[in-house]
Amino acid sequence: MIKNVSDQNLVYYTFNQFNKIPWLGHGFTTRNGGVSAPPFHSLNLGKNTGDVKSDLTENYKRLIRSNSVENYKIFLTNQVHGDTIQCVALIDGQNEETIFNETDGLMSNE
Repeated sequence: MIKNVSDQNLVYYTFNQFNKIPWLGHGFTTRNGGVSAPPFHSLNLGKNTGDVKSDLTENYKRLIRSNSVENYKIFLTNQVHGDTIQCVALIDGQNEETIFNETDGLMSNE
């Protein structure tokens, strides 16, 4: 695993093997580098936490900028800690952000 730090101190990790795939963006975030106030403490990305919407928006923008992504679609889950995995296709992302309810994992071949 590789530790990555953006110019705004956003910290995330990537896998060496996945980094070899030019079209695949991936990462595992930490709480560092965001703007959310306590009790969310910095890089909160949880949509159902009660955090201020503008802070969440800024946190997502920082994450996207840290990866130099220009055109993007975000696929999120409302996790329920079950065993449901959704197959995601680009056509599913009609907006910049798509949320899959009662889903704990996402996969795609695109």
